[in-house]
Amino acid sequence: DDRNCEGTTLLISKDEKNRERQILTELPWSPWVAGIIDAFSDQRNLYLTLELGECGSFNHFIRNRILPTEECRFYFANIVCAINFIHGYGVVHRDIKPENILMCGDGYLMLTDFGNSQMLTSKCDWYEAGTLNYLSPDCLGADKCCPASIATSLDWWSAACILFEMASGRE
Repeated sequence: DDRNCEGTTLLISKDEKNRERQILTELPWSPWVAGIIDAFSDQRNLYLTLELGECGSFNHFIRNRILPTEECRFYFANIVCAINFIHGYGVVHRDIKPENILMCGDGYLMLTDFGNSQMLTSKCDWYEAGTLNYLSPDCLGADKCCPASIATSLDWWSAACILFEMASGRE
């Protein structure tokens, strides 16, 4: 069904459905990214099998608690490694938030949900994606086109918001 939880019909283009698959297949394996294992489709949907984050969403781990400084450093370093990795391959995630970060069984984090991602070589649509609580002020009321240096800052802003959540226990 093409409806979200409010019953509104979602209009998602074929290109958007394939973006995550395309980006993940172009990236080499990394411990910081939930890599693609398989992809298949039917007439309506594209299905992706991704690497497992055994401990679930990072959101469940940090919600309503203040992490000790050492843990904040460790998890933030994981997020920094993930962002450096994807930016090194010309990918901007555009929707980094605790719900899009998985915890592995060894305690390390990996980034997932590349459905809103764009390549740095993309000309426009930089300001059309993301979650409001993690959205950079650069995106608010701005032109849709921007240089790569600003595009990568979108992910860094989101990472800083997550660091604030870990250190303060507040969203």
